Amino acid sequence: MTRITGQAYLALMQDPVFDPLQMTTTAVDDAGRPSASMAKFYRLRADGQLRPWRNVDLNLKWPGGGLLSNSSDLARLGSAWLDDNFIKPSVRGPPQQRAFRRIPPPCY
Repeated sequence: MTRITGQAYLALMQDPVFDPLQMTTTAVDDAGRPSASMAKFYRLRADGQLRPWRNVDLNLKWPGGGLLSNSSDLARLGSAWLDDNFIKPSVRGPPQQRAFRRIPPPCY
């Protein structure tokens, strides 16, 4: 998308998605600037001690899951996904259930 539009990925998300939906807490996961409110990862050492784990840099994965958000912003995005004025039904496509003759059972 960046190559075609000439815009950075975050700008492509900010202007048409985050700003109109007032998704004010959604941001990219930037290992160089960890958020104080973000959950921390820990590792269990061989001696049984928990130690903070290193920061993980997901900037190459922003389009595939490198965004951080909260439940309010995710609810706004979910509502917009179902709004025909925000995302055209032709873009959304048919519901996933219609793609299967029989919905497979969960694998968990």
